Amino acid sequence: MILSIDPGLSGGIAQLDATVIIIALHDMPTRTLKKKKEIDAAALANLMRDADVIYIEQVGSRPGQDVVSAFSFGRNLAYILGAAGALKKQDNMVRPQDWQAMFGLATGEKDKARKKQQIADKALEF
Repeated sequence: MILSIDPGLSGGIAQLDATVIIIALHDMPTRTLKKKKEIDAAALANLMRDADVIYIEQVGSRPGQDVVSAFSFGRNLAYILGAAGALKKQDNMVRPQDWQAMFGLATGEKDKARKKQQIADKALEF
C-alpha cells in the first residue's frame, strides 16, 4: 500500500494500491491541545502502519508567511516524519509540481484533483 500525504494541518492523506488506484482518502488526523489544533501523531501512525511506502509533499514556507505559521508548518512535517521513522517506513519527499504533472494537472491545480476524486466517488455510488 502507498500512502500519499499533504502535510498541512488541514491536509489530506490518500491510500493507494500498487497500481496507484485510490483505496481511501482521509483528512489529516488532528487533536486540540490547549485550544490549539495539532496533528494527532498516534492516529497518523495508525494510518501509516500498513503502508509499504509513504510519499510526503515537499513543502516549505511561502514568501510573506509569518514566523509562527512557518514554525507550525514545520512542526507538522516533523510529526509526519517522526511517525514514519518510528514505524520504520520508507518515506519520500515529492515536489508538488512532480505529483501534479503525474496526474496531468498544471502547477497549482490541486482543487481539480479533489474534484476528479469527488466525481469518481459519486460514480462508485451507482
